[in-house]
Amino acid sequence: MNIENISDCDSNCFFWAASAEREGIMSVREMSGLEKIERLKKIIAERKNGSNWFYLIINHIDPDSLAAAFGMKHLLKRLGVERVRILFVGEAGHEQNVFIIYGMDLRANMTKLSEVVAGFTDKDIFVLLDSSSPQDGRLKDSGAMGKFVPLIIIDHHRSDNHEEETDDNFIWIEDRGSCASMIVELLEQISFDFHEKTDDDLPILLALGIYGDTSQLVYADQADVAAYGKIINYCDGDRLQAFVNYPVSSAFVEALQAALNNRVEQGSIVVTSVGLISSANQAHIAQIADEQIRRSGITLAIVWGWLDGKILYISARSADSTAPLSEFLHSRFGGNGGAKLLPGGRVSSGGAQIAWDAGVINSPASLPHLLKAIEAWVNNRVFNYQQ
Repeated sequence: MNIENISDCDSNCFFWAASAEREGIMSVREMSGLEKIERLKKIIAERKNGSNWFYLIINHIDPDSLAAAFGMKHLLKRLGVERVRILFVGEAGHEQNVFIIYGMDLRANMTKLSEVVAGFTDKDIFVLLDSSSPQDGRLKDSGAMGKFVPLIIIDHHRSDNHEEETDDNFIWIEDRGSCASMIVELLEQISFDFHEKTDDDLPILLALGIYGDTSQLVYADQADVAAYGKIINYCDGDRLQAFVNYPVSSAFVEALQAALNNRVEQGSIVVTSVGLISSANQAHIAQIADEQIRRSGITLAIVWGWLDGKILYISARSADSTAPLSEFLHSRFGGNGGAKLLPGGRVSSGGAQIAWDAGVINSPASLPHLLKAIEAWVNNRVFNYQQ
């Protein structure tokens, strides 16, 4: 087997860092809701000319990023901006994401960033949502890294790797459970004006963004709960429930069953695998990790899968605040791992990817032996690691 680290971290993993205050400039996050919307109106009025595009960029797809994008598009339209496009990177992956995109017919109103980046001009306005850095590695494959400077950034992950706040931009970065809850705060300032037919599902999408990114409000902070309580009043309850209880595929059920059968536990640590899995279903690994960390008495959950027989994909969740998950993943699985602290400071979410290519699997009989070899390696790195 050929085993080597690959440079790109799990697309869900990046580090949090403290954000420095800009001397002499009032941070957007310190403003009241009214001050925020007035600042945003001023910046938009100064930039829109009727012919330039406002590009809303999301560098991953989940309910929170979708809610932030479509909520921001709605807000800009209400503020008189007509030329707005949502640009995305990545794939839906998770079955709920697919169900939302097609159930709400969102795909027709989204464009792949890679298809548009060549046409960017210096007159266009860029809005980065649910991320704070235009240098984020998730933009690499789209060809957009270094090709735009966001005028507006709204993100719920504190970071020091973003454009400097000035009087001429709108950068709102704040520790929150959800980016959608920040958009709800802005929409509240225009009285939640959902009167057009195309707005029917927007409150539901915003509610799903908050509900999903806070793990069913378990990791929501006070502002997230307040935003959810406000937007839920505009939702059709039955339709919202349909998206919360989204249908799962037989592939997920099979992956879950494999994980339950394969788990190894020592103390408060559980390690398990879904075995060989298609890269199209890699989101199942993270879903199962989310469930494992919720078990009573578990402080570390490691779930892995062998993607297409080429990539060892690891999702990790930790509820141990005394041992940073990022350091654990780096020491056990190399520099390609990373983690972030979920809202509330109680659970960390992370992962790693390792190139692990066995070449052609010539016979079904050889697969169990190959998986046993990977299982032994992972378990040894977790339970018996020595520097």
